Amino acid sequence: MIAPRERIPERPGRPRSESGRSDGKHPLGLPRHARSIVGVNGIVRASIHTVAVLLALVTAACLGPRDRGAVHFTEPASTRVEGPLPHWPVHPDEAASLLEDAPVESIDVMSRRNAGAGVTGAAKIRAHFSEPPVELVIKWKELPRRTLDGPNNSPRKEIAAWRLQRLFLDAEDYVVPPSAMRCPPLALYREEFLAPDAAPTLDGVDSVCGLVSLWIYDVGVPDVVYDPQRFRRDPTYAYFLSNFNLLTYLIAHKDGRSGNILVSDDDARRQVFAIDNGIAFGGLIFNYLVPNWNVVRIPAVRKASVERLRRLRREDLDFLVVLYEFRLDDRGDLDRAEPGPPLDPDRGAVFRDGTLQLGLTRSEIDAVWERIQRLLADVDAGVLSTF
Repeated sequence: MIAPRERIPERPGRPRSESGRSDGKHPLGLPRHARSIVGVNGIVRASIHTVAVLLALVTAACLGPRDRGAVHFTEPASTRVEGPLPHWPVHPDEAASLLEDAPVESIDVMSRRNAGAGVTGAAKIRAHFSEPPVELVIKWKELPRRTLDGPNNSPRKEIAAWRLQRLFLDAEDYVVPPSAMRCPPLALYREEFLAPDAAPTLDGVDSVCGLVSLWIYDVGVPDVVYDPQRFRRDPTYAYFLSNFNLLTYLIAHKDGRSGNILVSDDDARRQVFAIDNGIAFGGLIFNYLVPNWNVVRIPAVRKASVERLRRLRREDLDFLVVLYEFRLDDRGDLDRAEPGPPLDPDRGAVFRDGTLQLGLTRSEIDAVWERIQRLLADVDAGVLSTF
């Protein structure tokens, strides 16, 4: 579970582009021509032999001095803020309710543009909710047509990451922005979402389903995600990095490329966010050429989070098997319904007899539980410290 530590020093004054990205070298020190084998979005699609070579390269790049000593702070972390929480335009739990429950008719799309350089067709949209009146910037990403799930576009896993963190983090400590699933009628989607050529998500269904996530503010792409020396001397830095690494470990996050991890512009309160979690919870295709956070890289985690995980039972994770359910109505539209028993617990995305279900598979949930147990065992054995 626990990976060797990376001792990568901070480089103060390093220039950034306007997007916040570093102008420096590849995280693994690869020459630029070597990066061309990664392809679109850095996802390796190669032969078994090539994959084995790349895995060996990444493993070697992550080796370094082990840093397993206990972590002690003389002062508590300074995380509390007066007034609204930073980075969130509204309270994240309120945002989740808006994204999920506000009627589609109350959304007025003011702009639409590409959200980034990824391959998933995400769009950045400014939306106005009239009940209550609030304007939010959101990211919209359609479900893969017909399959509903893909190796680099898995909205069900994005939703699972958002929901899972709530088992051990309070709202002010969330690592994953609020996310919800929508299935607006095709005609409304084409008009309001400025997508006249859009096709329905499923044959015989008159809806377009997609993931909607809250856009966060005052954040940027870090030059270095984790500084081991600062972790040991700065309790606030350690606090937020613990939240992040605990979440990424539990979901087996395997897309650590630049842009998927954001940190606060306020370096004194350096909150860390995972904003793209579609490559998680297992799978053969992932980003092999960057340091990934599916392991615990830090020497200690927050005791409060560990104790909340310790109180969980296996059945407390069963809600993950059906995160969303939609049912086909007489008009051919998909309407959200209360989740029922899983149609097939071994498939994460199922459409059968007019019912659409999205969630984690039984084996994916079992793997989350196993990771929790390994974490607790490491803490109890003194392999992983707490603070």
